[in-house]
Amino acid sequence: AYTYGEALILNSGQALMVENYYKEDIGTDRFSRELEYLRRLCQARKRAHKWLTFGRWLPPVDLATDIVRVTFGPSPEDTMRVPAVLTSSWGLEDGSVCILLINHTGHPRRASYTIPTETYGLAAESVEVAELGEDGEKPVDCADGHSALDRVDVVPRWSVRVLVLRPAGRR
Repeated sequence: AYTYGEALILNSGQALMVENYYKEDIGTDRFSRELEYLRRLCQARKRAHKWLTFGRWLPPVDLATDIVRVTFGPSPEDTMRVPAVLTSSWGLEDGSVCILLINHTGHPRRASYTIPTETYGLAAESVEVAELGEDGEKPVDCADGHSALDRVDVVPRWSVRVLVLRPAGRR
């Protein structure tokens, strides 16, 4: 439930927080998995900062991914079925669009999606796509020719892919 909750926070553009982590926990392995996940989310938020902070929410990509169970408590009513990969899209006035793909599960997940370039005000034939990774920005190849870009990605466990679409020639 923790990883899903934090994914929802990032997906909505909000700032992430640490709770119930005390000075006695520093230097121990307690919460190490959760802290590593939170570090990854914070790094992704930093890469997507200008879109999440100054952008406007756009309709998300049409995403197909696994459905997983998330349990919040001990009773059967405390279990939900949710997408393994969450997504949101954010646009800036310069015409660029940021797409988040957030895998909140402990397994790599396949994400098939269509990027609705016309909905975002971009011409499919003249859009550049890049991934903003921990190692910097790298171009992403997209074969298209229509009004949307069709993609299939594998999102690593407990991680975020940050994609940016720009009108060709604008950096």
